Amino acid sequence: MIELIRSALERECEAGKKLSLLDIGCSSGNLLMHLKKLLPAVDYYGGDLFPEIIDHCRSNPDLSGVQFEVMDIRDLGDRGRFDAVVANAILHRFSLEEFGVAIGSLSRVTRAGGWLFAFDFFHPFEQDLLIVERSRSHPEGLTLIFRPYSSVTQVLSEAGFISVQFHPFSIPIDLERPADLDDMRTFTIRADGGERLNFRGTLFLPWCHLVARKRGVA
Repeated sequence: MIELIRSALERECEAGKKLSLLDIGCSSGNLLMHLKKLLPAVDYYGGDLFPEIIDHCRSNPDLSGVQFEVMDIRDLGDRGRFDAVVANAILHRFSLEEFGVAIGSLSRVTRAGGWLFAFDFFHPFEQDLLIVERSRSHPEGLTLIFRPYSSVTQVLSEAGFISVQFHPFSIPIDLERPADLDDMRTFTIRADGGERLNFRGTLFLPWCHLVARKRGVA
């Protein structure tokens, strides 16, 4: 994710253009901390639905200079506010209708010519999969939705995004399978071609990076 963002924004930063970036669903703010070191000239914003997360980020001295706000990805408000928006591992929780609402909200808050970056469950097969994962960690059931490139591209296009690119994620290290079958940490299995496949328990996780650009000229 960091390299994709750097590749998209670095040239404009070097040209002296003042850019702004929102990480929506920022959680601990870890991504923003790394981006702030790599591209210090960018104005950074972090948004999350939970006030306690925002309070924690605001108290972290490593995140000084980043503006944090309580935000709902489905209703981000201001039009054309950011040059780049990041949605990291949150879109797979939304139904088809909610996904469209969230993408529309992301589009409205992204300036013409701006960038959208996402990391989520996207795959090349023509399958929309809804999985309810029940475990000791989530006995109530955790709903996960895996979306095909084609339907994601269509929703993005309808919301004003173009040049959609998908970059399947392969973790560069081996992660050991937990000995405790109640442990839902991610582990990897080597495929015949050598790539590492991500699993959590019996569930394969098709993590994928997405890059798209908002239609129009900045």
